[in-house]
Amino acid sequence: EGRDAIATIDSLAFSEAVTTIAVLCFIGSMVFFLLIVEYTLVRDTSSLTVSIAAVFKELLTIAGGVVFFKDIMSFLNWLGFVVAHVGIGAYLYVRHGTKPNAAASHQALVD
Repeated sequence: EGRDAIATIDSLAFSEAVTTIAVLCFIGSMVFFLLIVEYTLVRDTSSLTVSIAAVFKELLTIAGGVVFFKDIMSFLNWLGFVVAHVGIGAYLYVRHGTKPNAAASHQALVD
């Protein structure tokens, strides 16, 4: 696979190769920082929160494919994409939005 990847990059124009490498480095950096956030989430919250973050990561990966690589999504794909976002928003609302004085109770736990 490595030789095929190098052959593909060799066949590209210089600007296309630089763009491809820049996009791959950007995505790699985002994955690295997401892993750091994931370990912090595991340390500070529940495994359900980490599962929700993993779904969000997958949605970002799908969005990156659509934006950068012009992947085609059907209506059903878009519907699932929206439903997943709504589900994440609902979880965040239930988890953090319905607690009165959530910031004050968190600060009391920290102190």
